[in-house]
Amino acid sequence: MKLTIITPCTRPENLRLTQPGIDAGRDLFDIDWRIVFDTSVCEPVYVDGAIVTGVNIAGSRFGNGQRNAALSMTDDGWVYFLDDDNSMHPDFFGELYAAIKKFDTLRAFAFQQDASTFIRPVDIRVNRIDMAQVCIHRDLIDDLRFALHPYNADGMFIESLYRSNPKDWCIINKPLCYYNKLRLVCA
Repeated sequence: MKLTIITPCTRPENLRLTQPGIDAGRDLFDIDWRIVFDTSVCEPVYVDGAIVTGVNIAGSRFGNGQRNAALSMTDDGWVYFLDDDNSMHPDFFGELYAAIKKFDTLRAFAFQQDASTFIRPVDIRVNRIDMAQVCIHRDLIDDLRFALHPYNADGMFIESLYRSNPKDWCIINKPLCYYNKLRLVCA
């Protein structure tokens, strides 16, 4: 099963912490890890097992242009957006794989980012959900792209997909990712 992990990058020092978690999923998924560097901030660096690209998109902020660039290079399979300061829970791949197999007609999964907050359908909206909390099939995304400027473009993107296709979503009420965890480690 193909899974593209898209990482917009301005903090290459975090990638060494991200890589082992991604490599752990290669037993269950055929993973394409696409790291897209914002060359206005830093130069691309080689990362073993990743497809590395550099882009400089005028007006792009918060990784939005990098996400769009990676989406244009991704044709099929599942898509997971992992920012360079977020990380996956050790159970991420196993839980995601099991959910995709069990609910094989669904095209999007949302999950918790910590153990203290359950996610409900009402939470799949702007300012309530982060990109690291969803895995979406590429065909559901179609030609939708991230707005380049707003900080909350990820929530806008997710909410738009959910509102257009609510019956294609499943909520996994388990923490499968950590928000800004690597920012705290590397700061």
